Amino acid sequence: MRLLRGLLKLLVFLAVLAGLVYVIVFVIGAQYTFNDVKAGSFQEGPFVRGKGDSRKFEVRVAVANRGDRKVEIRKVGGIEGNALARVKARMARREMRKPARRLVPFKAFELKPGRQREVGLLARFKCSELGKRETILIDAVEVRYKVGLFEKNKNIALKRRVRVGRKGARC
Repeated sequence: MRLLRGLLKLLVFLAVLAGLVYVIVFVIGAQYTFNDVKAGSFQEGPFVRGKGDSRKFEVRVAVANRGDRKVEIRKVGGIEGNALARVKARMARREMRKPARRLVPFKAFELKPGRQREVGLLARFKCSELGKRETILIDAVEVRYKVGLFEKNKNIALKRRVRVGRKGARC
């Protein structure tokens, strides 16, 4: 009887250990190696507008989840430069297959597997704050997302880069 009880305890311990190993290797490991946030099937822009000293440009990209698990898109942006006064992110109202007509203020959103959502970035800059030979080149948009326990960053390349500078007919 004691031998049977000891064997039963050993089997329960091994079952719990196997479950723990499964969770660590397959569930958490898959979250850690997940890297399937990509550019979606459409991209608009960049559009540069403005007169005088003040200019603005807008870039629109579709952020797609090409993986097998849902992700939370926490931030889209990461455009930097001395002359850039302000960058705002806006997004489509819902997941979609084609470009949105109107965008709404950005807030974190969940993206299911196989879905995409359009995000627009609007940046303002002043030509007077650029040096004579200074150029800002934007060729990617940073996306911060969370999958399971892990927060990750991904750069989504733009199809056409934005060149801001005195040389290059932007200012």
